[in-house]
Amino acid sequence: MSAGERVNSYLTAARDRLKGTGLFADVRNHLDLFDLEDALKESFRTPAARIIFVAGKPVICADGGVDCRGHLVIAVITRREGRPDPEFASADAAALTRAFDTISAINADPYLGQPKVTPLVPTGLKVALSEKNSKEGLAVVAVEFEMAFLRLSPPWSAITAISAPGAPAGGMRITADGDVIAETGVAP
Repeated sequence: MSAGERVNSYLTAARDRLKGTGLFADVRNHLDLFDLEDALKESFRTPAARIIFVAGKPVICADGGVDCRGHLVIAVITRREGRPDPEFASADAAALTRAFDTISAINADPYLGQPKVTPLVPTGLKVALSEKNSKEGLAVVAVEFEMAFLRLSPPWSAITAISAPGAPAGGMRITADGDVIAETGVAP
């Protein structure tokens, strides 16, 4: 499975997990930058969730393989219930409640049933939009997560792993485990 297919499979597993909880009427994935204004112009039923792959940081392993630290956000969107109340913002309360319920749902299986990943760990919670600032009576809470895809790109081939790239002939060698050794008869 290619790196792109693995990322897509992971996001699909996250979407399916949230759909299966009954917490949300509408759950969608976003691979592009999430623009709150554009998202609120979309047609959707609330409560809704948007799973956003915000950023990835490639990490080069000793053997040449590539891992990727991922940063995901699950945007929880709720709508005001009933008439506006200056004392109590029902959409804000609902969004916060569903944000914590989302964390619990993810923690039931933080690997999302996917191989070669680290657990999805919540790292933050931010109110992106309060009901009181929204003409539509919407509230949005962003739940931030971190995880890592392991071996998104495989290690160098066995032949390449034996010789360090760019090393002069008779110089150093790198084992498949990333250990540096001197070639036979040559001092390191």
